[in-house]
Amino acid sequence: MARREEPGVKPVTVSDRKGGTVQMWQAVADVGEQHGKRQQSRKRFPTKAEAVAWRSGITADRARGTHVAPAKMTMKQGVEQWLRGLRKEQTTIDAYTAALRPVIEVLGDKPVQRVTKADIESLVDALIEGTTPRGKWASTSINPMLSRLRRVFDDLMGQGIVPRNPAKLVSNVRREDTPDRPPPEYETFTPDQVKQLMKSVAGTEDSVLAVFSLLGLRRAEIAGMRWSHLDIDGPVPLLTVTRTITVSSKGASDRARTKTKTSRREWPLPKVAVRILTDARTRARRDRLAAGSAWLGHGDGHVYRQPLGEPYHPRTVNARWNAALDSASLPHIRLHDGRHTAATLLHLDGAPAAVVAAWLGHSSPATTNRLYIHTQREALMKAASQFDAMFG
Repeated sequence: MARREEPGVKPVTVSDRKGGTVQMWQAVADVGEQHGKRQQSRKRFPTKAEAVAWRSGITADRARGTHVAPAKMTMKQGVEQWLRGLRKEQTTIDAYTAALRPVIEVLGDKPVQRVTKADIESLVDALIEGTTPRGKWASTSINPMLSRLRRVFDDLMGQGIVPRNPAKLVSNVRREDTPDRPPPEYETFTPDQVKQLMKSVAGTEDSVLAVFSLLGLRRAEIAGMRWSHLDIDGPVPLLTVTRTITVSSKGASDRARTKTKTSRREWPLPKVAVRILTDARTRARRDRLAAGSAWLGHGDGHVYRQPLGEPYHPRTVNARWNAALDSASLPHIRLHDGRHTAATLLHLDGAPAAVVAAWLGHSSPATTNRLYIHTQREALMKAASQFDAMFG
């Protein structure tokens, strides 16, 4: 009986290391097309059975749509490619980059097709034990890393570079499995300290900074606030938060966006804020007229501004806050703690949690805000009057 020929498999004679020859079996398999040309993969085996099995496996994988051609892309290249393709704010991309740094440091040189579940598990264990350059990581840092890594491999699968997602086989880390981190400490001012600060900055541009912070605005919201977002002359003076200046690896960016959808909000302004902002507008008009062509502010100027109208860089806002506290002989608390002060004092004065959440632009309590936000106008008016009492 004639020997049955296997398509794509044939015997070949090759030189061995001793200067002689040896018979091997060479298999050739179609692996797809690139630039309109058929691509093939060749491999030699000691036995015909091994050659047939290898070729049959590739053929079956191609039929199922799970075959991937050999690729040299490293884990570092795969991560960087995914980050470049994101359509997100630069601050978000920076956060994702930081989350994936351990992946690049430990697995960066390894081809993506050779990264296994065991590799990722070893990385997670090293982060828990603190044996990577990053030291010990808590579950609150490791799990976001895993989440980003799963998305990287999903992207690679979509491109046909890897057949499966090994990161999806790795479970999230339980909080109790990582070292406890002390909870963040938030310091707040008392009503008397609030009055002391406001008295110290009265009549200066930093009065705008102080009142905005102690009303609960974020740093990016303070830096990005424009006069068009304020109505201080209407029967119900209003402030609308719609814009921010954020800092990323590419510098400061003035955007008509807020941190989240619920961060876009409208407040009735307390009387003390109306007085401060009215004075600030008068100073801005006077300074712009005096500066003439040297004025650097926008047509729709920033409320908290430098002498010639430009907005402050967010980091400079922090520095000016600290300087204002020094001038008022007050203990240093973070600028963001002014926001915590607003929430704490409203709460202590009896404002419902849902009203405080709406005032600060929080998504929680989400259900209350989503279902009852239309009934909160009167409650927000009460919150505005509470600030008047606090500021004196």
